[in-house]
Amino acid sequence: MKNENNKNFIPAAYRILFLLNLLTKKDMTLKEIEEKFSQNEDIQCEIRKETLLKYLKTLNLSGYKIEKNGNKYGIKEFPTKLNLSNSSINTLINLQKFIQGLYRHKLSVEYSEFITHISKYLTKEKLNKISNLKNDNRAIFKEYLHYKDILTTIDEYLNKGRKLEITTLYQKKILLDSPELDYYDKEIFLSGYNKKTKELTSIPVETITKINLSSQVSSKINIYPSITFKLKGKLSHNYKLKTNEKILSYDKEKQELIILNTKEDKNLLFRRIIRYGLLCELQSPKYIKEEFKDFISQMRKNYQ
Repeated sequence: MKNENNKNFIPAAYRILFLLNLLTKKDMTLKEIEEKFSQNEDIQCEIRKETLLKYLKTLNLSGYKIEKNGNKYGIKEFPTKLNLSNSSINTLINLQKFIQGLYRHKLSVEYSEFITHISKYLTKEKLNKISNLKNDNRAIFKEYLHYKDILTTIDEYLNKGRKLEITTLYQKKILLDSPELDYYDKEIFLSGYNKKTKELTSIPVETITKINLSSQVSSKINIYPSITFKLKGKLSHNYKLKTNEKILSYDKEKQELIILNTKEDKNLLFRRIIRYGLLCELQSPKYIKEEFKDFISQMRKNYQ
């Protein structure tokens, strides 16, 4: 028996709201949006590029400022604003300073993403307040920003095969094993294995005040685990390889692609592949598969 409420259901309105929900989470290309639409069982018809552009225009007219950055579309500004107090904004910036002082790359990346997201809900006045506070904080670091000298020294020392003794802006001393330079979100990090914390440590280059070559030989360990995962269906032939990945095998008939990922923080990789849903299967190593299960369980608890 047909539900009487169905007569009030407007398919186009649902599709526009579905698009809004996708863009609220992250910026996407038209191809990625088309793929998400095709995976939605409640959307029966095929959605073409021209139709998606009309939906984006509709969102713009509704007060959502949609911008195209490269080949991706995203929400630059929301019509509904958060009325944060100056005290709350100060807290956000001070928390960012605290996280930077921990030298935990994962935390820094996640917090930066959080600030970027919340900024979409702020008025221009509040955005300027955040920008001014960030500039004030950067002024504290100016005398230490010897990028050219520091990078030249790092480049020289990396070829020596030794551990590096790092002193940071906060007078924190860290001994890095298997050091190397990393680039993420327009920032430069010196990464390596910290035996004291037994984990990967990423230090923003701008906070390094002193760097010495240790007498200890680097163990040349791989600070990133080598992880393989399988992609299925449409994703197997639409997937774009990252710089740290290579194809191990591809079965066109079965639509299965096996990828080897050799240089990516496992938690960042987990967050990326979980978005692929049933189209992705993590294969090895076994301990990473177990950690991925724990990661998913923790995410479920967070949303309960």
